[in-house]
Amino acid sequence: MQQANNSGEWLMRVRNLVIALGASAVISVSGVRADHASLSDIFMQFPPAERRVVQLELMRGGFYEGPLDAAWSDATSLALFGAADFLSTQARIDARPDMSSPEGITTFLSALSERVYADRLYGKKRGAAGF
Repeated sequence: MQQANNSGEWLMRVRNLVIALGASAVISVSGVRADHASLSDIFMQFPPAERRVVQLELMRGGFYEGPLDAAWSDATSLALFGAADFLSTQARIDARPDMSSPEGITTFLSALSERVYADRLYGKKRGAAGF
């Protein structure tokens, strides 16, 4: 009975730790990142063809698994933040994507649509047609 009680306490501690870490991540990220609505508004201001290219670049990099439909979704949001985080952790990159301001987000989306990060996201540059 003592062992069951100890494992119950252990599970409770692990659960509380996970909850605390999640809450602290939300608090720290919220001050540094644009909110979901702002990001979607900026994304949707781009022409549909450019939004599809952004999704394609994110897909080629392994960050996006949704349809290439130029539509906003949670998958698009997660992919953008994932790609920005990936690029930010690479030592060989001079510039870090700024996901905290509308100007920074616009610049990042433009760079994605122009395939500026192609070699860094998926290893090789592709031509303008993506091949």
